[in-house]
Amino acid sequence: MKKMITILLILMTICLFQACNITQGPTHGALFSHTKFPGDFNPSNEVKSQRTAEGCTYTVLSLFSFGDSGAGKIAKENGIIRIASVDYKATIVYTTLFTKFCSVVTGESK
Repeated sequence: MKKMITILLILMTICLFQACNITQGPTHGALFSHTKFPGDFNPSNEVKSQRTAEGCTYTVLSLFSFGDSGAGKIAKENGIIRIASVDYKATIVYTTLFTKFCSVVTGESK
């Protein structure tokens, strides 16, 4: 009986972690997902898409998170002076095991 309660508690903990780790995006698979989805764009549509750059944030075991997926920093580091659009990509492996979230910035370069 004690072993059954322990197994039940472990399963409940796993379910709790999966429910808490939600990544932005249109779809989300429990075991694996890799999605690309649109974000913001310049509504005046006057900015040329000369250069594309990407920045990612990673999460491991829902315990450690590192990286930078901020559009402003990505643009600055890659010489993009005017942003045309910001799109997103997400790769998720078993929800709590590994998550990679990327911002893809396009715009005019110097």
